[in-house]
Amino acid sequence: MGRDGAYAYPEHRRLTYRDVDELANRVANALAAQGLSEGERVLLLCENSVEALVTKLGIAKAGLVCAPVNPSFAPDVGSYLIEHVEARFAFVDAELWPVAEGPVTAAGLTPIVLRSAGTCRRAC
Repeated sequence: MGRDGAYAYPEHRRLTYRDVDELANRVANALAAQGLSEGERVLLLCENSVEALVTKLGIAKAGLVCAPVNPSFAPDVGSYLIEHVEARFAFVDAELWPVAEGPVTAAGLTPIVLRSAGTCRRAC
């Protein structure tokens, strides 16, 4: 069960193991559709949330490596990490996108901008 404010959609407040598995499979399938190869890194720039946890599980199910970046870092540190993590894909919380857009774009990452608290709005 997610705490208030730790989920983007009310239906994600309480998930069964089956629900989590199905959502994580959707993330994994969306990543596979992007043509990512096993072992490639996926940047995760979002706050802690139910959806972020499900996204991490989906990344693992796809055989990819999750590279979480703390959104509380100073912008220059965040830019450095985004540039050097060598990811091909990024999940970014919508409220962080204005700051992350430049570094994510400069690093050549394909982004998915997530709804507040971390739920996919595109591709998932």
